[in-house]
Amino acid sequence: MKLLIPALLLAAFLASPAAGALGADDPGVGSTRDEIIAIYGQPRAVLSAGSREILTYAAGRVVLEDGRVTRLELPAPVHAAPAAAAPTPSARVANPAPAPTPSPVARDAWFTDYGAAQAEATATKRRILALFTGSDWCPGCIAFENQVAHHPDFLATTQASFVLLKLDYPQSHPLPPALKAQNDELRRRYAIRVYPTLLILSPDGATSIAVDTSHPRKADDLTDYFVQAVDEARRAKPEDKKWWWPF
Repeated sequence: MKLLIPALLLAAFLASPAAGALGADDPGVGSTRDEIIAIYGQPRAVLSAGSREILTYAAGRVVLEDGRVTRLELPAPVHAAPAAAAPTPSARVANPAPAPTPSPVARDAWFTDYGAAQAEATATKRRILALFTGSDWCPGCIAFENQVAHHPDFLATTQASFVLLKLDYPQSHPLPPALKAQNDELRRRYAIRVYPTLLILSPDGATSIAVDTSHPRKADDLTDYFVQAVDEARRAKPEDKKWWWPF
């Protein structure tokens, strides 16, 4: 199966200019890969091409050449303050503070039920951004899930205009029968051959426009690449504007 995205996105990502390059005297330049990981921990994602490597963290990224830092886009590490001394056995706490209430778990931004996504799109006058993905076997899909799908910048850009729908086709574990039947039917309906694929759908599903991810873009990272791609599709001018407007 032909996977278009990984090589193209990596080329676009590595070729894109990045602001804020550090000079030779700035802290971090020249540090080794092991030193960076010792300070900041394991990165969320790693992109590599030849001698160049990019470590992506929640707060930024690090660019290395031949295992040495050439660009550091992370805040200075915060060192933990010394722990307060424990009270002596004779100390008495009259009114101990109640244990904090766990924050409610936020709902996943991506729907998996097509009917529910259609209802939400109709009610909120948005369109559907459908992701066809292979979450456990497709390298481009895995990179999208880890670096893009839940990134605040991507969600902030897309959710104002779209209801997000994820249609997964895993190989290592079965989907519930109803969900598998739904996903298979949508794959046939829209003739999906490449993964990941993003389609913009009208709420009734009758009209669709593909998000073009087949060419390089000058992007800061993978998230920026997909933000640009979706925005280009969003600004397209289909003949039937009734389903497309407003955005």
